[in-house]
Amino acid sequence: MYNSQQRVVQPQGNPFIDLPDPPPNETPEERAARKAQEAAAKRVSEEIDANLQAELVASRKRKVVRVVILGQAESGKSTLLGHLRMFSIGVSETKQTSFGVQEHHMSFRWGSRSQAYIFYTVGPTQTFNRTHWVTYLDDIDVVILLAPVSCFNEYIPKDSSQRRNRLENSYITWQSICESRLLAKVPLMIILNKCDILKKKLESGVVFRKYCPSYGYRPNDYGNVLMYLGQKFSETFKQFSHRNRSLHICTVS
Repeated sequence: MYNSQQRVVQPQGNPFIDLPDPPPNETPEERAARKAQEAAAKRVSEEIDANLQAELVASRKRKVVRVVILGQAESGKSTLLGHLRMFSIGVSETKQTSFGVQEHHMSFRWGSRSQAYIFYTVGPTQTFNRTHWVTYLDDIDVVILLAPVSCFNEYIPKDSSQRRNRLENSYITWQSICESRLLAKVPLMIILNKCDILKKKLESGVVFRKYCPSYGYRPNDYGNVLMYLGQKFSETFKQFSHRNRSLHICTVS
């Protein structure tokens, strides 16, 4: 089973404070220039530290974690929410908002600590640009895309003339999410869903490369196909993201 996690790794030390020793035989003019550079670097460092501290304080004050869940029809959004409700404490509340966006209010407990969540779900997402949840992007903490990988040989009815299968539709949506400047700071998560159905199709003799030519002549088995799909979505994330941020990829049946 393919299961990867990518996370930004910050360098050790502070490049603005960990300054090298002064060079030997430094002239007064060189010393003055060096001191001026060090002072400027210190001001920048202090400003960055202040901003980070402000963000930390703000995050601690937040009482609700906001998550957007996207996915095409039959991608498993209702199933995911059903599993989440099983683990929530208190009453799970769902609100219908404008533009077909639903708010699902839940709370979870870890030890003695509880955390409130709002999960926003949108109607069937055929393309990212057709969603109407831009107003919900403020203060979003995570965006999750449910991508059913078993539908590689199924086609969207209205796109049958273009022969675009549902797996390709998820890929196009994922690319749009990754390159969206509105989501440039938001961590992303993609769930490769319905893996059990993918395995059954491949074992029954359905040839994956017939529907996804870029797969080439790799082995037509579950492990290799799933690894290929995980790598494709990961490569798209790396190529189209505007800045370093975290990505989580997981597989479920």
